[in-house]
Amino acid sequence: MRVGERKKAKRASAKAQTGRVDPPSRAGGPRSKAGRRQPPPKDGAAEDVIAPPPDSLSGLAFEEGAAPSSRSARPARPRGTKRALFVGAALLSAFVLVPFEPHVRERMASLGKQARARFDSLRSSVAGAPPAAAAAALTPSAPAGSDAAPADAPPPTFRPGRGPLGGGVFSLPPDLRVGPDGQVDVLIHFHGNTDMVLESAEHAKLGAATVVVNLGVGSGPYEERFDNPVAFLDLLTRTEGAIEKRGIPNARLGRIALSSWSAGYGAILRILKNDGLASKIDSVVLLDGMHVGYREDGALNWMSIDPFQAFAERAVRGETLFVVTHSNIEPVDYLGVKETSDHLLEHFGIVRAEVKGVTVLPPFESFKGVLPKAEMIPLTRATEAQKGNFIVRGFRGNEPHTHMAHLMEMSQIGLPDLARRWKP
Repeated sequence: MRVGERKKAKRASAKAQTGRVDPPSRAGGPRSKAGRRQPPPKDGAAEDVIAPPPDSLSGLAFEEGAAPSSRSARPARPRGTKRALFVGAALLSAFVLVPFEPHVRERMASLGKQARARFDSLRSSVAGAPPAAAAAALTPSAPAGSDAAPADAPPPTFRPGRGPLGGGVFSLPPDLRVGPDGQVDVLIHFHGNTDMVLESAEHAKLGAATVVVNLGVGSGPYEERFDNPVAFLDLLTRTEGAIEKRGIPNARLGRIALSSWSAGYGAILRILKNDGLASKIDSVVLLDGMHVGYREDGALNWMSIDPFQAFAERAVRGETLFVVTHSNIEPVDYLGVKETSDHLLEHFGIVRAEVKGVTVLPPFESFKGVLPKAEMIPLTRATEAQKGNFIVRGFRGNEPHTHMAHLMEMSQIGLPDLARRWKP
């Protein structure tokens, strides 16, 4: 069959099948859907489109050029199917998702307003008590048209575990206690091995959220960061938001306790320096870290620990809890914790009493590899002094591992007092 006759036969066959014939390309072959030129069929190749049996086409309407392939009994997807699916998805979004958009927007706006109100209220309280308007903004109102939760409503569920929080680590223990209005107590610890602190807090059964902040070596970074009250307010706001994200709706901070080991006392010193922030702190636990430096004239700068003395006065009256633990280490450039504690005890007329006994190192996984086995020695009690809720505990030893033991044993020598205070 000649080439011309072959083309005519092909057009006739295509016209019979679809009612339309694609124009041949200038190179002699029809163009594909992508616009590429197809080579003409070779001699002996199948030239006609083979139609399926009539009964398989019943009820189907093919678009132009969409004849079923001879390799499959199923018809090919029409060209407009993708467009139809897209239009259908758009309609589905319009009729199903759009009605919920106002609700989503309102909820997001409400959360944003609540977070901003909380932060503004905390910031305003730096200079004094929070204003009534800000306090009212902190109290979430029930949605319109809804009643208060019934008395037999199940307790809120939450996801325990750890997570990052503004450069620190945040954790909710499995035994977290949540108040009826979403209040959660929180312990914020400065300086020290994160795993040790979190294991210690959980072992002490505080039932509170825990935040661990590490900023570096020495008290300088801690004092610089928290010299600005906004830094601590931001930490509180982030903590409150993290608790809510863990499944506690309308979460709010309850009692706040601050603890530190070694150089971390610098953060607590700066926080307590602000009267507005100090009024929000319920308890403080200092683990072998409370020092006094020297002035330029060589005299001790006792005024630098005035915030600790003011907090101790509240603890003596029973308003707060203040626990100090110390070793016998004597630094060169500043006063050790024992001498600093003696100054506070003398101010309140408190006399130390000698005590005996050996503490116990808890079996924490975080202890592995921290110290050589020969230096894994529990602390030995030496003295204890107490008036009201101001407690000072002295332990023997002036070696580095003795200093480290105050962090390792915080669940034995410092946190039990906080657990008793916060006991339901």
